[in-house]
Amino acid sequence: MTVPDVGVEPAWRRLPSHISELDGIRAIAIWMVLALHTFIPDDESSRALAHWPKLLLLILGHGWLGVDLFFGLSGFLITGILLDGRSDPHYIRNFYSRRALRILPVYFICLAVMAYFYPGYSSYFWLSLLFMANTAGPVFHIAVPHGPGVFWSLAVEEHFYFVWPWLVRILSRRTLAMVCAALMVFEPVLRAVYTARGVDIYPLSWFRFDALASGALLAIWFRSSLASKRRSLQLAGAYLLTMIVITVAALPFGVLSKTVAGLALRGTQAMLIFNAVMLVAIACRSTKLTAPLRSRFARFSADLSYCLYLIHLSIFDGYMALFRRCVSRPVTVWDILFRVAVVLTISYILALLSRHFLELPVLSLKRFLTDSSAPKKQPAAYSSS
Repeated sequence: MTVPDVGVEPAWRRLPSHISELDGIRAIAIWMVLALHTFIPDDESSRALAHWPKLLLLILGHGWLGVDLFFGLSGFLITGILLDGRSDPHYIRNFYSRRALRILPVYFICLAVMAYFYPGYSSYFWLSLLFMANTAGPVFHIAVPHGPGVFWSLAVEEHFYFVWPWLVRILSRRTLAMVCAALMVFEPVLRAVYTARGVDIYPLSWFRFDALASGALLAIWFRSSLASKRRSLQLAGAYLLTMIVITVAALPFGVLSKTVAGLALRGTQAMLIFNAVMLVAIACRSTKLTAPLRSRFARFSADLSYCLYLIHLSIFDGYMALFRRCVSRPVTVWDILFRVAVVLTISYILALLSRHFLELPVLSLKRFLTDSSAPKKQPAAYSSS
């Protein structure tokens, strides 16, 4: 039975069922990952692009943070769904059934195809089948194939959502917010402790939950009686200020490089920036400020982002295998630009085919999980004060 919230209006404000700006943020996340993995996936490519502007290379080199943006966005969207539906008598069944319809078909097909093209990694694929890909290297010391290595982040999300729906069901929103805040504070400390001990913290779930929790906290915020446009923008400013304070305070400890401080806090720095962006995007939705996030190509990329993420690195591997058969010299800038065009084109085409012939037909089955007898809640207006 759900614990009642204390100090929150019974008829709390609800966001629209779809916020177009969040499609733009999801598109930015996948573009960050795609840019990193196609432009500078290795030292050879970095040397070829060494004469490019340092700022551009810095941005490309931090594309790995797109995964953290995915985590934050997922935490926001999934927690919102859970909060809005936790009074449903079929709450748990509906959540996991819908999650399975969204995740499993594409995932299992990718697993089967990649297992065929990456022979010799059967142990990794068996772990991936159990959503344990992120433990392959650090825990079980199993070799990880390059392309299918992306499965680690999906494992992190699934581990979080094995537990999170139950907490959302039984805890008040105030207590849930405290759990999120605690994760955001203590996870960097945990990363620092284990990084100092030489542990590879990057893919392990229990070092990555703060990003998901940060998005969950925003979902709680926008469903509270405190949420308004003005206060949301103030909170975004507070997040940015906190990021600056943390960065300045940790500069003597090498926070901007691969030191213990850097490895522990880089995700936190990104999380605070991404949360600020999400706050502004949601608070200022449907305005000129957020118009770029509502672009047609951003929506298109967001719709394809799941499949794009799963397949792009394996498409890259296939391209490079063919390239090495034909060319023995180091890659040049023009080789890289051509590679980017080919890999992205093939990835988008395959993701589009997956979307229309697999994902959408499977997702249409969600209608059978809707309780037609349950009263439908209407979104309330969002306060602009």
